Amino acid sequence: MESIDVALENPGERPKVLLNFDGLFVSHFEGGTYQLGAIPAAEHQFSIVVNEFQLEGRPEDDIRVLISTSQISGINIIPPNRRWTFRIEQAGPAPAPARPFYSGTIPNRLDPPLDDDGPEAKDLRWTLSLDDGMDFPEHGDMTPVNGLLKPIISFKNGVFYNRGLIRRPTIFRKREGHERENLGVISESFRANLEDINVGGRILLRDQGGREILNLALKDRGSYSILFRNAPAHEHPSSPGTPSHFPLFYSVFVPGYERYDLTTLSDGFPGFPSTEMPAGGRGAPAPFRCGPARVETPLN
Repeated sequence: MESIDVALENPGERPKVLLNFDGLFVSHFEGGTYQLGAIPAAEHQFSIVVNEFQLEGRPEDDIRVLISTSQISGINIIPPNRRWTFRIEQAGPAPAPARPFYSGTIPNRLDPPLDDDGPEAKDLRWTLSLDDGMDFPEHGDMTPVNGLLKPIISFKNGVFYNRGLIRRPTIFRKREGHERENLGVISESFRANLEDINVGGRILLRDQGGREILNLALKDRGSYSILFRNAPAHEHPSSPGTPSHFPLFYSVFVPGYERYDLTTLSDGFPGFPSTEMPAGGRGAPAPFRCGPARVETPLN
């Protein structure tokens, strides 16, 4: 079984880079490129946070000290060019191209693995799929609304995999006028591990006009954690009647037939026993906290 050890948990001398993703994103993988598009929505803000660590002492001790934190945020970093490219540039052999991690077992949302750290649980297919007919069979063909995703980032390197499964509370999919259906277990979040990185290499994030958004030199014994986030600055607790975030996906992909929403069952709201709850807010599964939805269509 191929290894997808988390970069920052894998001691050693070479630079290590871990990418984390949190928020309202839609993704598409094709031909060595992983596309990720941020969906614009009220109260949501796109940002990038870079944490740099330095390995102290012996590599096997894995003692890391945070030496810097920087953040890029705000809508001003996106116009006029909303298409960005993320890659590693270094002397010597080029890093491996981007790829999703698939285990030898196709995920079954109603029969998930017990071990969140095993390869089956790290399969990227635990993220929701909008258009393959499995998670939302009545969607039909999904028509993209071009020009709305800001930005669209094409990752040229990295192994992309699931991180954590939401098992409780039970998540249901629901169409208007129909009984809810048990959707099952979904992804909590996802991340990527960058491989084959050399000292002196650089992480470069540029827009289509060539403007540098991020230029990070990779140091000996350095570890880097980069968070891409598209979420509200302040999360609000869910309460009966508040909308979920799932319909926000329909602003950029329009189903040919029916639309869905995600709900859970409330537990502990006085006067609302077994009431349907939106799948959102702190303490409950929310699409913007569960990683992106996947589509088979390239992002535009």
